[in-house]
Amino acid sequence: MDSREKWKLVWASKLRKLGCDVRIEALEAGDFATKHTVFERKTVADFVQSMRGNYGRVGGRLFDQAHKLIRFAQRTDRIPFLVIIGDFGEYKEAVKQYGNLNVNAVFGAIASVIVRYDINVIWNLRGEDEAIFVMYKIAEKVAEGKLNVPHRQSIRKVHTDPKVIRVANVLGVSPKLAARLVQKFGGLRRILLASDQELMTVKGVGPVVLSRIKALIGE
Repeated sequence: MDSREKWKLVWASKLRKLGCDVRIEALEAGDFATKHTVFERKTVADFVQSMRGNYGRVGGRLFDQAHKLIRFAQRTDRIPFLVIIGDFGEYKEAVKQYGNLNVNAVFGAIASVIVRYDINVIWNLRGEDEAIFVMYKIAEKVAEGKLNVPHRQSIRKVHTDPKVIRVANVLGVSPKLAARLVQKFGGLRRILLASDQELMTVKGVGPVVLSRIKALIGE
């Protein structure tokens, strides 16, 4: 985590509760970085201020920040993300006494960040806890090698056996578990006809998988 701004100490505590090993130090760009990802965090107020200025503060920094973020991401081989917390419609109502907020212009700025800078944007998040969890899951999935690997493609990369692919898709289980089930029972039909006791002898089969099978056969 970047060492600037006191709010990050609260976020560090919440990330540690999720099991993250957090280090606080100065980052060249972004607020959070893992080995494979970098995140810039903004509230809707931060986004508007950096886009056009607000309450006497100078704006126009948004695209400079986007440029800095993407350059850092490219140089360090990381995936860049912009995480925006809050609802722009609610923010518009909250500040209408100070003037009109053109929400369409804000959405246009978000589109520019995505299209011109190739930065992934996650926005309209309701609060800090939601944003932290989304960041955590994104970083986790990228670290697991799932970037640009659709679910069906990942199954085919692990197995070429059509029986394994079919079992994995129908039961919603991993390719490894599907392979174990096919090895023991031979195919989907025999799996669906097997008793609970027989199924439970396969490593990885538990109540969730059993309930899916019962739902498929109408029990």
